[in-house]
Amino acid sequence: MSNNTQKVDDAVHDAKNDIKDAVHDAKNNVKDAVHDVKNDAKDAAHNVKNDVKDAAHDAKNKVEDAAQTASANSTNP
Repeated sequence: MSNNTQKVDDAVHDAKNDIKDAVHDAKNNVKDAVHDVKNDAKDAAHNVKNDVKDAAHDAKNKVEDAAQTASANSTNP
């Protein structure tokens, strides 16, 4: 095989490896992105759940306070 033919073969081999590496990196990047999205969605759901709990707790306290105030007003006109 001539020197030029060997250079072409080496270049083709290197190009194939570069493509394989790029595809592998792209697959990993997609996997990482999907993982990040899943975690972000879990975090968001958790935050919403906590916000709803906090709002319900606050509402309960406001109702109880209003009931106590109404009761106090009815016994102390």
